[in-house]
Amino acid sequence: MRKIAAIVTVLFLANFAVADLCPKCSDRMFTCDIGTCRSCSGDTSSGAFTLCRACSAKQGKCQACLAALAAATTQPATKPADKPADEPAAKVVAADQDGKTVEVAMGQKLIIRLSGNMTTGFAWTVAKIEGDAVKLVGKIEYEQAPARGRVGVGGTFVATFEPVKVGQSVLTLEYKRPWEKNTPPAKTFTLTVQVKASALKAAAESAREQERLQTSKAAWLKLKAASGGNYEYDVKFQSWVGFGQTTTIVAKEGKVVQRRLEKFNRNQVQVVRLSPDGTTVEQPQPKPEGWTESADALGSHGDGAAAKSIDELYDDAQKVLAVGVPEHGKLYVAYYPNGVLQHCFWVDTRIADDVPRHGPIISALRMGQPANP
Repeated sequence: MRKIAAIVTVLFLANFAVADLCPKCSDRMFTCDIGTCRSCSGDTSSGAFTLCRACSAKQGKCQACLAALAAATTQPATKPADKPADEPAAKVVAADQDGKTVEVAMGQKLIIRLSGNMTTGFAWTVAKIEGDAVKLVGKIEYEQAPARGRVGVGGTFVATFEPVKVGQSVLTLEYKRPWEKNTPPAKTFTLTVQVKASALKAAAESAREQERLQTSKAAWLKLKAASGGNYEYDVKFQSWVGFGQTTTIVAKEGKVVQRRLEKFNRNQVQVVRLSPDGTTVEQPQPKPEGWTESADALGSHGDGAAAKSIDELYDDAQKVLAVGVPEHGKLYVAYYPNGVLQHCFWVDTRIADDVPRHGPIISALRMGQPANP
């Protein structure tokens, strides 16, 4: 008599949502062949299972031994809460994104779908998360492909991540057997994730800033009217090493009439010498460098802040808020106690020293008196 040897693939049920088992059966190993559910006659993922997963969840019984499951497992599935209107759709990536960079917004989930086959004992796991911009949500799920009478059909592993903070994380997933600790993974998947601020949140913040700017402009127009449009303001820059410059803009009756620039060096050493009788004599400080321009010469020098009225600075601030901050940029907006704009600029966060400031700055403001009628 011929003996027919049956080759059975054994599957260890790891921490993936592939079966609903009682604590006793969850530690057992089951053959991964196609069985028939006694309740609905559908397919089970093991010939040793009595119920399919759907019937197991419905009846609250273990798929293998029919023992009652924990109360948390037997509760009927509830309809997921409706997604908030301002929550962006999840970004889904697959194996073709290996080694690539993707962007997600705060509040937007990232779903990684990778094919695999648990009947071989292999599984995708998160090997490493570099950076704290995202985190794994729950455990990696496994979606079994329809068997249609076939044995050992694979499926898809699904890992869900959610943003924690604006920044960057690098994800590394490995495809390997959990018990083969010292064996290199059969496959790896790497993805760089850049988390940005929510576009809707950014738009709302921009709207609020524009409203504040309009309120500030009203305060400025009132102050300007009280002074007859006579004022001057400074725009100051100082390097981290001590040198810098101050540009002073002078306006008469609302029109810019003069621009001055003075350079300085905070690290300049005071020179002293001793006189023949032993007393200390201070050397005179060198005169600061600078220039003054007015009338038709306004704007003739290439350095210093532009010769703009404060009304024009408000227009520039409006443009900054309307256009928005580019990638890698950070916005800074501040107002003086009297409501007048102090600054509205953005900087490139990738630059560490002496970062260029893009937008209007009023380092100091001095109001004059209205002209005599």
